[in-house]
Amino acid sequence: MMEIKVPIYNILNFLLTGLVFVGCGLLMYPDYAGNFILSEYYDKITAMSETLLLLCIVAIAYEIGFVLNRAGSVFIEPVFKKLKIIPFNDDYKLYNDMSKEYPIMKVLSREYALSRTSSLLFALLFISSLFSGKKIYMMIFALCTVMFVLSCRKHATKIVTLMEAQKG
Repeated sequence: MMEIKVPIYNILNFLLTGLVFVGCGLLMYPDYAGNFILSEYYDKITAMSETLLLLCIVAIAYEIGFVLNRAGSVFIEPVFKKLKIIPFNDDYKLYNDMSKEYPIMKVLSREYALSRTSSLLFALLFISSLFSGKKIYMMIFALCTVMFVLSCRKHATKIVTLMEAQKG
């Protein structure tokens, strides 16, 4: 039998990101959850269907996190590079060589990707709260966006600095 392993990185970067997105959405728009709880469907939920509903929510949250991760890579990273928010070195051979010699490179890379994904997550939540006029959430999400952009910059800078030190 084939063993399936989900790396902790995927759980943190995809599932938790998706759960934060869904949870913050429910905090900003509690009427959606309230309407479901008050609906006729809620009374028909059994233990089996409750488990199925929970699995569906987890799967949806994972997919939301996965999409946010990929969107961060495809859309956010190029913008960060172009605006020079982050330093970047495209020498992947050097990066791979450095990763073998310095295991911290993989940790920095994971942290960078997590920060990039979180930057997009909180930017989207900020935009959503902006359109809904939720000022407290706007401030919280704006601060979180800035914090994760700075974190992304910090990790990218460390990676590039290590790579440049190895070149010279």
